[in-house]
Formats: sequence, C-alpha cells, structure tokens
Amino acid sequence: MGTLEFWQEVGNRAAKDWLTLMDIKILVFGLAVWAITAFALHKPGEAFDLKQYFGQGLVSLSVAALACSFVLAVMFIFHFPAVIYSETARTVKTFEAENAQLKDAKNAVPVIHFNLNHEMILTLENRGPVGVEDIRLFQTSYTVALNPARITQFNKAGGPIQRHEGIAPGSSWSADLKISPFKFVQTDSDDYYLYRVTFRHAITKQKYVHHIVVSAIQGLPNPFQPDERVATAGVYRPPQEGLFSLQTAMREHNAFIFGDDKSLIYRN
Repeated sequence: MGTLEFWQEVGNRAAKDWLTLMDIKILVFGLAVWAITAFALHKPGEAFDLKQYFGQGLVSLSVAALACSFVLAVMFIFHFPAVIYSETARTVKTFEAENAQLKDAKNAVPVIHFNLNHEMILTLENRGPVGVEDIRLFQTSYTVALNPARITQFNKAGGPIQRHEGIAPGSSWSADLKISPFKFVQTDSDDYYLYRVTFRHAITKQKYVHHIVVSAIQGLPNPFQPDERVATAGVYRPPQEGLFSLQTAMREHNAFIFGDDKSLIYRN
C-alpha cells in the first residue's frame, strides 16, 4: 500500500467512525434535550400542547446539535491518532505477510506435471506454490533409422504452434497435439515428433524448457513416455545405442537448434 492510499484509508475510516457517532449521538441527545425543554416549560395544570412548544423545542434541538457537534469534533481530534496507529499496524502486518509469501514463492521452483493421454492431449498441471506464465509449445519432426540408430532428417515448425498466458498454482492447461503443422498418421512411419514446451517462473521470470517425444503414428503407445498400455523389452544395448538413444539425440539436437542452455532443461 502506497503513502497516498494509506492516508486515504485513514481518512475514510476516521470520517466513517466520526459520522457514525455523530448521527447516533445527535439524534439521541437532541431528542432528549427537546423533550426535557418541553416538559420544563410546561406549567402544572395546563394542557400539554405540542404546537406551543414546537418552536422552543426546535431552538433547543439546534443548540443541542451544535453542542454535540463541538463535543464530537473534539472526540474526532483525539480519535484520529488512534485510527492512524491502528491503520499503520494493520498495514505493516499485511505488508509483512505479503512480503513473506512473495519471498517463499520467489524461492520456490515450479512443479509442473506433464501428462499425455491416448488422445494426444497434453496437460500441464501446476502442483507447486508458484505460478508459471508465457507457456509456448513448439513442434519439430524427426525422421529416424535403426541399425545404427540415428536421425536422418528433421523439420522444425517456424514458431510456437500454441500459446497460453499462464497457469496458477492448483490449475492446469491442456493442448491438443493433433492441432499442429505436422499431422499424425495411421500408417507406418519412421517419424517422431518432439514437442518443446517453454514457460517462465511467474515472479523471477526464469525460463524453463521441457521436451516430449512421441511417435508420428496416431494411437501408437509411446515407449519414451509412461504409458500403461505398453511394456518394452529387447536386447540390451548401451544407452548411446538403440531406440532409446534416439530420444536423447532428438532432445540434444532440439536444444542446439533453439539455443537452449542445459541449465534451462526442466525435469518433473
């Protein structure tokens, strides 16, 4: 809260308290003075005529209102410092709480869970205490060959194929990967699609990069991602050889063509 907003809040609160007191006390005090004046002027044995004492009571009410206003003005002068103290204490506590929360969020690392279902819907779920923003989704097509495992060619889409403003803690965002420049096919294919997901820490603006590799064949279980429909087995080969070496090769090549430093790579 800025200095101007603080003094506006103090003034509004003090004025509200003062007006509330003035409304109630003037009404009660004025009516009491009016009644007392009317009965004081009434002579014993005479009939009580309201009209007779209306003018006198009105004058008494005006005097009472003036006196009450003076008393309340004095009370307001003494009440104002108390309001300042109370509002200052409340502002300090609010600021300290917000500052502590901001510090915790600033030091927190985003916790984003990536889930790709059978319909090729990619969901980013924010399970951490801090939001992420500027989410961008890029697509690159890779044609591969085995024996030996290698990349034979690649084709990169010109820019982000999808964007999203941000994901707050506890929220999620989904992207349909079928809506992309490189379409999924029903027949045999040696192509794989690498999806590069970038996002930023909502406070520090730190950039993160995550890679997801899928087959270009629609509905084919993905050996590179957790999938309950597939179990993988085969002859053992060193990590730098065979099918699984292709995922590393595609990720490294993609980081190279986009200029991504290794420190930006995000693992969930």
